[in-house]
Amino acid sequence: MQVINNASYQLIAFGWHKSVGYGEEVVIDPGASVDVKIPSIKFIGEMNGEESLQGISCQETRDDTNGFHVSRGKKLVLALGEQGVTIRHHLDETDRPS
Repeated sequence: MQVINNASYQLIAFGWHKSVGYGEEVVIDPGASVDVKIPSIKFIGEMNGEESLQGISCQETRDDTNGFHVSRGKKLVLALGEQGVTIRHHLDETDRPS
């Protein structure tokens, strides 16, 4: 899943699947776009006509038609069925189990 960082600080994201587990955390620099892998047979966006999320744009401002708000202490968790992605501020501690 493509994650775009429109904030002025780094974000950290990881994909997850309830049955499969957690993917690796990736750092997303300001202004950068990164493909976050979801540990699953199918990735969000490749679900054969089912409802899907193609990409996520993250920003410092409130949620709007341009993107989702992610800031210190305000992580974003998006899910579709049993899989999804978690995005957090780089200074927040991870909640990804090791």
